[in-house]
Amino acid sequence: MAKKRRILIIDDSPSNINILNEILSSDYLISIATTGEKAFALMTHTVPDLILLDIMMPGMDGYAVCRQLKSTPELSDIPIIFVTAKVAIEDEERGFDVGAVDYITKPVSPPIVLARVKNHLLIKSQQDQLRESVSLLRHKAEILQHKAELGMLAAGLAHDINNILFAAMMLDVIPAMIPDDVVEKGEILDHVQSVMETLGMGRDICNGFTSYLNDIGEAPQVQPFPPLLIPIEMFVKTYRVR
Repeated sequence: MAKKRRILIIDDSPSNINILNEILSSDYLISIATTGEKAFALMTHTVPDLILLDIMMPGMDGYAVCRQLKSTPELSDIPIIFVTAKVAIEDEERGFDVGAVDYITKPVSPPIVLARVKNHLLIKSQQDQLRESVSLLRHKAEILQHKAELGMLAAGLAHDINNILFAAMMLDVIPAMIPDDVVEKGEILDHVQSVMETLGMGRDICNGFTSYLNDIGEAPQVQPFPPLLIPIEMFVKTYRVR
C-alpha cells in the first residue's frame, strides 16, 4: 500500500479549514496551521508534500509565508497552492511571482481541489525522481573521474618504471668492463644486485597498483611487468665472475 502524502493547510478561518479537510482527508494526511508562524513551527518536525495557503491572514500574510518558504532551502521545493477569495489578475500574478504553483479561488470546488492537488503532487514526485537521478549520475561521474585519474597515474608510473627497467638491462655489461684483478669487483657486483632488487620492488608496486585498478572495475591501462630479464646470476655464469 502506497504511503499517504501529507498536505499542510494554512488558513486562519476554521470553516475554510474544515471544508478543505473534508475534501482531502480520505486521500491524504492533513496538517493544519492557523498562522504563518505556527506553520513554520510545525514544519520544523513535519515537512508536508504540498501546502494549501490562504493569502489574507493576521501577522504574516500568504505572500510573506510563500516568500519565506522559497528562501528556506529545506522547504523551497514544496509546491504551494494559494486558496483565496482574491480574484484580481494582479493578485494571481503576485502569487505566482512569489513562488506559488497554482491558484484556487474561494468558494472552492471539491473536484478542482482534488485534481489540482493530485496533479501537483505528481509533478513534485517526478521532480524528486529527476533530482535523485541527477545526484546518482553526478556521483557516478565523480567515481569515473577518480578512476580516470588513477589510470593516468598508473600509466605514468608504468612508463617511468619501464624506462628504468630498460636502462637496467644495460647493467649486464658491467662485469665485462671490470678486470678480474680488481679487488672491489665483488663489492661492485653486490651494488648491481642491490639495484636490481630495488627495481624489482618498483615492478611489484606497479603490478599491485594494476591489480587495484582491476579490483575497482577499471579497465587495465597498465600491463603487469615481466620479471627482470637479467638477474645477477646470469652475470656470474656469463662472465665467470669470481
